[in-house]
Amino acid sequence: MSKLACIYIRVSTSDQEEYSPEAQIRLLQEYAAQHDIVIGKIYQDLGISGRKADKRPEFKEMIAECKSKEHPFDVILVWKFSRFARNQEESIVYKSLLKRNNVDVISVSEPLPDGFIGKLVERIFEWMDEYYSIRLSGEVKRGMTQKALSGGYNAPVPIGYKKQKGSDTIPYIDDYYGEMVKLCFYMWTYEKKSFADIAYTINQQGYRTRRGNLWESRNICDMIQNPFYIGKIRWNNTENRSRQLTGETIIVDGKHPPLIDQETFNMANERYQSISATQNHSKRSYLSEKHWLSGMIKCSACGGSLTYQKGAANKQGKYNPYFTCSRAMKGMCGTHNTISVAKAETYVMDSLKTMKGNEQLVLTKSPKHQQDTSVLAEQIKLIKKKINRAKDAYINGIDTIEEYKENKSRLETQLHELENTYREKIPAPTIVTTEKIRNVYEFILTSQNMTDKAAALRDIVNYIVYDKKTDSMKFYMH
Repeated sequence: MSKLACIYIRVSTSDQEEYSPEAQIRLLQEYAAQHDIVIGKIYQDLGISGRKADKRPEFKEMIAECKSKEHPFDVILVWKFSRFARNQEESIVYKSLLKRNNVDVISVSEPLPDGFIGKLVERIFEWMDEYYSIRLSGEVKRGMTQKALSGGYNAPVPIGYKKQKGSDTIPYIDDYYGEMVKLCFYMWTYEKKSFADIAYTINQQGYRTRRGNLWESRNICDMIQNPFYIGKIRWNNTENRSRQLTGETIIVDGKHPPLIDQETFNMANERYQSISATQNHSKRSYLSEKHWLSGMIKCSACGGSLTYQKGAANKQGKYNPYFTCSRAMKGMCGTHNTISVAKAETYVMDSLKTMKGNEQLVLTKSPKHQQDTSVLAEQIKLIKKKINRAKDAYINGIDTIEEYKENKSRLETQLHELENTYREKIPAPTIVTTEKIRNVYEFILTSQNMTDKAAALRDIVNYIVYDKKTDSMKFYMH
């Protein structure tokens, strides 16, 4: 009986001796044809390292498919075990998981003997792959460090510069974005504007990041601190592209022309350090504090949530908390929609008090699905996947047109029945009465638990819009 398999292809940018994706696919298809194996699907992670599975989206999707209830594959074919993983611990974990689901991983270029010896040889392959990956990583880091010491740049140049293709080409100033960078430094250093104001200003002028996104406060913060703009090269040894340093930070003179003068750069960073020291800017611990209105109030201008802020302490050590537009904090909204927590609480409670006293008020509340409908929803999703797989099986020559039509008809009948059952189980809408509003009002008034108060309000209110210009709130009920 034929086995159904999927192919996994991984090609990293650092491996110079591996086969191309096309060559790997061709060799794996030849192996499958020789061993009575039918290929059902091909997964590919291109230009991605094999050290960490969570960085490989196609790999994660393949594993999820293999351990699903449908059990679509019996075998995963790879060119080498190193394509599957270069981390021995992860390799063992994922292979064990697959084995429990009766899925084998076969390396077509590294045949294994049966029994205990085969398992031992497989572990040796895994150990060698991990050793090679660690050694290669060390060599790459040493090469990049040496390049940095000689004034070379190891990463894409920051905005404001351009660079021709080639490892030894020298970055040059981008006239369009160079002016934007100068404007940002000027607004921060001499006009004393905030990062949010600067981001909003350049967004309004039509500037976008290289990915086409709006600029945010954090982008301006990183720009101000980057010595590349004064003609320097900064090179940090980090672990797995994170911000955790594993070696020294190198700052040397680069070969590229400076965009910002030394005096302006120094003044910009002196201001940043001064503000950071007084406001604990780097930790932002105050953002972790929650309020029962958190996430409920929206900005009238942009629709973003008003975020709870602890605020600065006065001379007596007391704080003045407030809600402010989260998008404005990032420089993506220019309204600075802000309201004190005390005023927001008063407005909300007064509005609920007014609503609970209006005996003519009757609001229709959108129903919540019962728990058993979630099971039906998963079953419907599963049937839809099976319909797609039936089509793939026909396209790949696994099923004939007659078999495909039969499978499709059977699955669509099941889907129709499930969807009808799902609709029948959705409860009818309920009514939010003044009595319900009164109960919520009194509960919030007396409860001391932030989580419980938030849950009570969300039971009747979807969200609230605050307009600073009119100093008013508008309630949107469920």
